Amino acid sequence: EPGTGRAGFLVRPDRDDADSWVDERMISQALSHLGVAPLDKFFKDGGQLLYTVPARLDGNGTYAQVRLPLGVTADMVADRRDRLAANLGRAKLETWPTEGAEAGQLDLWVADKGKLGRGAGPWPLLLDGEVDVFDGVPFGRSQRGDLIAAPIPERNYLIGGQPGQGKSSAGRTLCLGCVLDPTVELRVYVFASNPDFDPFTPRLSAYVKGDDDEAIEAGVGELRWLREEVTRRGKLLERHGAAKVTRKLASTVAGLHPVVVIFDECHEMFEHPDHGAEAGSLAIKVVKKARKCGITLLFLTQSPTAASIPKDLTRNCSRSEERRVGKECRSR
Repeated sequence: EPGTGRAGFLVRPDRDDADSWVDERMISQALSHLGVAPLDKFFKDGGQLLYTVPARLDGNGTYAQVRLPLGVTADMVADRRDRLAANLGRAKLETWPTEGAEAGQLDLWVADKGKLGRGAGPWPLLLDGEVDVFDGVPFGRSQRGDLIAAPIPERNYLIGGQPGQGKSSAGRTLCLGCVLDPTVELRVYVFASNPDFDPFTPRLSAYVKGDDDEAIEAGVGELRWLREEVTRRGKLLERHGAAKVTRKLASTVAGLHPVVVIFDECHEMFEHPDHGAEAGSLAIKVVKKARKCGITLLFLTQSPTAASIPKDLTRNCSRSEERRVGKECRSR
């Protein structure tokens, strides 16, 4: 770039939308109007920020790394994220100031205008590709556009959200990745009369659907089987001198293949007057032991409350509430 001594393609990425350009000058100007006392004094005294990483194209936005002056921490900047976003002409969701390797190092990522509202794009395995659940399955994209792979082995999930907000879609996305791994056994229990998981039917080894007592009893029966299964697998692992199921064991030892079990509208089971207490007790026992056994449980619910979901179950799951999924990850 003439007169600056810097390469233009680094500091001014080629974009159609000129409003998306963010450079060091704009960042410095935005930081100088944050109202952070030591930062204000630094600029008033004629200080100039050191950019350890110049502003550059990064996914769906611009990334820069700044060495902050004495007395200023990255957290002090992050605490004024609203004002920083306004100064940069961005929405709060499009502005991400975080701490770098040190407290005085600011990592700043700013999304291109409007990019975060465009969804996650086509599923990466829509046309080709392979899945190994031990590497995770495609689930969504971060604000930067990076693919997020959801871990399956050694995890259990509790996904909660209001009706129509993507709870079942999130569960189906996880299942879609799992069914593409031929070693995975998938079992589904839906305590409602809806067709959300019907397309998976040819690939399921167990599928129960309904909100009647018979469906609830089948779900509790599954939990009883899982309790026995984790015990059997634990003994098998001990016999092979292994601490947990690995890809190699899952592929070579009969009876140690990955198992994924989904309980949709699980609050119907846990709140059942006759079977709820047993279901809660069994679920807690299973999730505590399933981690090393190659068994993953997914609980989907529109009522993720303390009264409808056992507390110990929540503590042992990788919780993914609809609110967090919506803000932190653009799910497919």
